[in-house]
Amino acid sequence: MLDQDGPAERRNPRAMGSVARIVRLLETVATTDTNNGVRALARESGIDKSAVSRLLRQLTELDVLEPSDVAGRYHIGPRFFAIARAVSSRDELGRAARPILERVVATHNETSYLAVRERNEVFFREKVECDQPIRYVIDMSRPSPLHAGSAGRAILSALDDEEFDSVVANLSLDPVTPQTITDPAELRRRRAEDRQRGYTVSIAERSVGGCGVAAPVFGSDGRCIGSIVITMPQIRFDSASVRPWGAAVVAAARELSSRLGSRAGTGEGSTPAQ
Repeated sequence: MLDQDGPAERRNPRAMGSVARIVRLLETVATTDTNNGVRALARESGIDKSAVSRLLRQLTELDVLEPSDVAGRYHIGPRFFAIARAVSSRDELGRAARPILERVVATHNETSYLAVRERNEVFFREKVECDQPIRYVIDMSRPSPLHAGSAGRAILSALDDEEFDSVVANLSLDPVTPQTITDPAELRRRRAEDRQRGYTVSIAERSVGGCGVAAPVFGSDGRCIGSIVITMPQIRFDSASVRPWGAAVVAAARELSSRLGSRAGTGEGSTPAQ
């Protein structure tokens, strides 16, 4: 299961202004593989058909979108790809993380991600895939709530008590899967465990059949900005491998934190894997 939660404009499309409607429409086109016609896009985005039709026409004139080979359908255009490439080329955090992720994957042959905190959500910014025939793949176009899965809970583990309480109080704590932790007291208990060992373990909390092990990454000011995550399908999750996976993400997070200028490498308040 993939998390569909997001900012308020995603949950209440009718409240969107014109810029938010454009962003929402582009997100919908970019994350929908087929049937990107007016009716389908209106249904998926929550924007009325007349507005969708008008925006499609304007975005097509700007080469941000372009008509597909099937009449009445659209896909991402050359100008959008050019913007995406320009932004990607300036992603210093992603560039710094990539060789570190590559080493994690080379050692453990499981897919690894860099996750970044944006307010009370997690976005996956960089990925290095393993060569296993069966993989746990995360949709990088969709944000995740902080309480669901190892990436977000690793970030929660690195917050001080005051910020943790404030963040949790503002999370909806909706279940993403039957295993998602939705009780604040249980989140607090798991946070204490994660802080003690230095990494977070999630079994099917964010996606049914998916598992992850993550450690927090810190910026130059000592605050947690994200996490390094190693993922695997549940059929390949082995309790005997948890400590090696944990040690790997802790070491990777330390290295990235150091590259970002964190004074202590792992950041203030972090603890090494046991």
